[in-house]
Amino acid sequence: MNLENHITIDLFNKAPFGYIITQEDGTIIKINDTLLSLVQSNRDALVGKKKFQDLLNVGGRIYYETHYLPLLIYQKEVQEINFDIRSKKGTNIPVLVNTNVIKEKGGQLFFLSTVINISQRKLYERELFLAKERAQEVTKKLEEANQELKNFSHVLTHDVKSPLGNIIGLLDLVDNDMLSEEERSEYFNLVRNSTSGLLDMIDGILKYHINSDIDSQIPEKISVQDLITKIAQIADPESKIELTVVDEEKTIETYNVIIEMILLNLLVNAIKYNDKEIVRINFLTSSDEKYYHFTISDNGRGIDEKDFKRIFEPSKTLEVKDRFNSKGTGLGLSYVKKMVEKLGGAIKVQSKLGSGSTFSFTIIKGGMKPIGAKTYAKNSSSNLVRI
Repeated sequence: MNLENHITIDLFNKAPFGYIITQEDGTIIKINDTLLSLVQSNRDALVGKKKFQDLLNVGGRIYYETHYLPLLIYQKEVQEINFDIRSKKGTNIPVLVNTNVIKEKGGQLFFLSTVINISQRKLYERELFLAKERAQEVTKKLEEANQELKNFSHVLTHDVKSPLGNIIGLLDLVDNDMLSEEERSEYFNLVRNSTSGLLDMIDGILKYHINSDIDSQIPEKISVQDLITKIAQIADPESKIELTVVDEEKTIETYNVIIEMILLNLLVNAIKYNDKEIVRINFLTSSDEKYYHFTISDNGRGIDEKDFKRIFEPSKTLEVKDRFNSKGTGLGLSYVKKMVEKLGGAIKVQSKLGSGSTFSFTIIKGGMKPIGAKTYAKNSSSNLVRI
């Protein structure tokens, strides 16, 4: 063997890509060391005994026969076709195949193909695809967060307006010269407690919305009694309403700021849209194996059955004024529904015009889970506690 032939054979065998020569029917007549290493086989087992399509997976063989071969015969060359080659261990190796047709004087066709391992490229493309997916997901979350923040500003106004009105009313009472020092001190304490509770809640809400990815939030163990006491103090600082609490579940584990927002909204609504001289509200909490159940019932004006679905739709109102002669924004209950579902639960309403309303909702124990729970609060009559 002369030096030129030696160099040519060496370049063929040690090329950085696979090189294979086959007959028209695919029978392998020459294959280099690089491709042998890729398929984890030896020359004796392939040359003259196997076809190129035998190296492919099932899908690749079908594509070779139905598309690749006819196109190759017609065009005399095919560039960068993606196949999966099967190694001896049974793993699929993605490759790009480039083939040229060589026609001998006698008319016999030979196919000269380069086979390039693109496993690393596929991994890189996969990483790019995942990065793009993550970027799209982040963008979507940001868009949702922006919209949620927009709605949130209206909801916060909706939830805080009434408590602030109550606090202002207390301050007006404090300014009354007819009050004794003891009465004035009592009103000051009510204002201080209500304002403090409201500020804590607003601070928690703002922190949550600055970092609104609930996956990064940590569920807390919360005393139901303390939770309701705080919400009631904000919504009704003068304790004018008759609130009865049935806390079968003494402690719950969930996201504090979200459950506070849900309950404050429902309690404020129960007070605002109540047309009775004495506002009576019953609060019930219980649980089953998977969910916490909450029920808030009032003796207010009630809701027509045809409006049950509508009240949870964004920006939809019933065009009725509250006890303070104001109309709602239509965002409060839609926001409550969204937050309940974010905590893996569901909410429903039962009501009759003139006979009050009952809002029942569930949240999953211990934090956020997939949306879709369809269980609701159940009735109970034990552990009555007055606030």
